[in-house]
Amino acid sequence: YDRITALNSKVSFDCVMMNNLEEISRYAIKFLVLDVNYMKDAGKLIGADHEEKFRYYEETILSDVNMLRELYDNYYEFVRLAMKMTEHCFAYCEEIIRNFYKDKEELKKKLEISKNDDIDIVSIKIGSGDKHNGKSVARVLLSNKMQVLYKPHSLELDKNFSEFIKWVNHKKNGDMLDLKAAECMSFNSYSWAFYVRNN
Repeated sequence: YDRITALNSKVSFDCVMMNNLEEISRYAIKFLVLDVNYMKDAGKLIGADHEEKFRYYEETILSDVNMLRELYDNYYEFVRLAMKMTEHCFAYCEEIIRNFYKDKEELKKKLEISKNDDIDIVSIKIGSGDKHNGKSVARVLLSNKMQVLYKPHSLELDKNFSEFIKWVNHKKNGDMLDLKAAECMSFNSYSWAFYVRNN
């Protein structure tokens, strides 16, 4: 239990660092540009030209704890948004990890992994595809180098199509090649999707 808890903490932290900071940065750039212009107009930037003034802002103002507190106070809405985004990302990463351990044995069967072989999550990359309820598809890298997709919605239609392809393959003539369809594990609010493997 302690090992899994420690793994969850590390993967969750890495997940947020990798996925959330990039999104927050897109918003941060906008308010930092606004603040630089404000500081310049107020005569608070020291330097002979734009480059020196920006370097002063970066190296002096952004390194001053009191100035950072003032920055956060002036742009509280951004800080609130960043905190909300971080909380949402942590919750989604934890959801993926929790469902992984719940479905682990069934996942091993689908991936044709021996019961005696253990697998863990190495990393989670969020942001593949459209968002569903504020969540997007996540690519999950496992410790055996395999990858699976975590989707925040049901894949019942895909699951039925996969079963149909299996039925067609069972009924086909001997000269026909097997058809392939991506398999999945579908639940009410999420699913696991697997890449088609070439045998």
